[in-house]
Amino acid sequence: MAKVGSKQGAALEVSYQVPSSTGGFIPADPIKFCLRYRPPTIAIVYELINTQKGGHRKYVHEIKVDLKETSNLKSVCEDLFIREKTYFNPTKISRNQVRKFILTLIR
Repeated sequence: MAKVGSKQGAALEVSYQVPSSTGGFIPADPIKFCLRYRPPTIAIVYELINTQKGGHRKYVHEIKVDLKETSNLKSVCEDLFIREKTYFNPTKISRNQVRKFILTLIR
């Protein structure tokens, strides 16, 4: 994912957070996606920005995709965005990207 150089882009970088192990939230930037076919799973790899230690770590969040023979691509995508709204932040991850991943998992 490309980083935006504007002030607004910098604000988005800071405002994009994922849950931490301490119960709060930690700044993160999604850097890549991975797919697993059995069971159907989309994994999002985040770079966690650890401001206390000044370093960067990676965090992988796996999201199971409920696919059935009668699954509607659009409804599965919308369900994921609702169910995993903390991780599928539309400022960084588009519905079109997720639809393409679901389509790849279906094939």
